Amino acid sequence: SSSSFDSNTVFGKKDNAVRIMDEIGSHEINSFEVVSNRLFVSRLYNVGFFNELFEEDGGYYEYQDHQGMQPSQTTFYNEFYWVADQNFGLALMYPWGGSKFITPNGPNTINTNNIDIVNGVLWSCSGLLDPDYQYAYNTPEFNMYSGLLWSGFDQSDQPILTDNFGFVKIAINPFNTSEVYSGSWDKGLLEMHDGIVTTIYNDTNKTTFNHTLSPVQGTNQIRIGGLAFDEDQNLWITNSQVSNALSVKKADGTWYNNFNLGGNVGDFTIVGELLIDRNGYKWILLNRKKEILVFNDNGTIDNPGDDEYTILNGQEGSGNIPGDRINCIAEDLNGAIWIGTNEGPAVIYSAASVFDSRQDAQRIYVQQDGQTQILLETENIKSIAVDGANRKWFGSTNSGVYLMSEDGATEISHFTKINSPLFSDDIKDIEINSINGEVFFCTDYGLISYKGTATQGDDRFSNVQVYPNPVPENYSGLVAIKGLAQNSIVKITDVNGLLVYQTQAKGGQAIWNGYSTSGKKARNGVYLVFSTDPKGEEHNVTKFLYLGN
Repeated sequence: SSSSFDSNTVFGKKDNAVRIMDEIGSHEINSFEVVSNRLFVSRLYNVGFFNELFEEDGGYYEYQDHQGMQPSQTTFYNEFYWVADQNFGLALMYPWGGSKFITPNGPNTINTNNIDIVNGVLWSCSGLLDPDYQYAYNTPEFNMYSGLLWSGFDQSDQPILTDNFGFVKIAINPFNTSEVYSGSWDKGLLEMHDGIVTTIYNDTNKTTFNHTLSPVQGTNQIRIGGLAFDEDQNLWITNSQVSNALSVKKADGTWYNNFNLGGNVGDFTIVGELLIDRNGYKWILLNRKKEILVFNDNGTIDNPGDDEYTILNGQEGSGNIPGDRINCIAEDLNGAIWIGTNEGPAVIYSAASVFDSRQDAQRIYVQQDGQTQILLETENIKSIAVDGANRKWFGSTNSGVYLMSEDGATEISHFTKINSPLFSDDIKDIEINSINGEVFFCTDYGLISYKGTATQGDDRFSNVQVYPNPVPENYSGLVAIKGLAQNSIVKITDVNGLLVYQTQAKGGQAIWNGYSTSGKKARNGVYLVFSTDPKGEEHNVTKFLYLGN
């Protein structure tokens, strides 16, 4: 005889007899656990308990006052059932039916695929586009991180989100961090204030709010590809697969989109990420066309007569952008524009002159094993971030994260899931908290951060601090000096003026490992920090107590 079964078939053996356990195997199974001669089966949406005869004699299908159980594993300890749940974290279930959740201080979902950070405040959204620009039907979930605490909400908390999904971009107003916007690849633009969604601009309320966002022809789908604030608090928005692809919601609440883009976008053009550089130029990714449209409204939003634009593409003399897909774009501290493609990064050094002469993107050449090679030529670069020391962080699809020097020619670190706590080598987004240097990585298995060493500096010293201060006994970590002028020269001496250590700040922060330049552990005592900006015009002196020896 023959039996048909799939990968979810469960076999049971008792008294040397083996049989297919149809009742257990009829559901998708995440794990088994045997406790006190009972089999706990964590299935896709429920938990089943089975006795020694393989008979189901109990289980749970929902938590008290909460639906949507998705157990990964279940066990029994200290008179309670414990469930590791993909939606609710760790659930404690009482034998009489009650339940409570034990969750760490973190995001309420692993779907944190796009983030923005302003003045130490982080917001994330859950939506995701695949390489063919189809969005995942992720539940609309938003998270905020501020002051070491996480908070979040979804449609169960705010019903206005019901039947809204595909939120793939998020942007914080840099002048007011309580004002946040998120763009959906279907449902339009979401606006929130103080964590409360106030408006979703979609195809049903164009007249009510007099907004200029348009749906894909023949549908009600408004697809937002990019969001960026300018220095006047105007929110610029790219609207995909429509003729008027660029809109602006001005600081006074009015809208405008009659920009002269020269017919370079239309009803079939995928319009993606948007970057506003220090010149006020708008760099717009036309992803499928492998082009970048650079637009300048010359500071006159309502006057299309002085608009200018140019197109950069893969042709030499017209952009020379490598690869056949543009994924991301970033501006560094020198005003150069870095472009992430499916064949590595490239950089446009003279971005300010992009309207005066054709600018070709340049590849970065590195030395490896005695050979000259193109930087990350075989990597699909999905995200680029620039830290306070002007170093470049590249997030790839298959190889994790690369930290490169300011010019991109030297690899400083390469983080993967093998050599670091990184959850996955598939990086969706990278953003940096410029205040403390913390680097956040969005992966397909959740959000994780790394305590970077570079912070954003400026031309002057601002509230210079040493952390920790005092340095505690038997301390083996790093000592940070922050609030420095950009790239300051830093000298650490004892109270008698004897030089102990000298370094240069990475952006606005310098790091000391507690050892002298001769390699000896520093003695306990009071130390002075003398700092000078690179021009020798600004100076600062601070002190700290070291007890780490």
